[in-house]
Amino acid sequence: MNSPSRISERLDLVTSAQVRAGIALLHACGTASAALYLCSLGVGLNVALRVLTRPRLRRT
Repeated sequence: MNSPSRISERLDLVTSAQVRAGIALLHACGTASAALYLCSLGVGLNVALRVLTRPRLRRT
């Protein structure tokens, strides 16, 4: 059985991969497309725009 920390870790890895894909989309297609992609995954618009437009504020 998976422990809660292992599940959280897995979800964090998935979220991290999704954010990286959004950033790649930003470079390829622009902010609007990247924001739409992240929002389609359930990321709030304000969070998506912060991640995409303020690289210094991204989590590491």
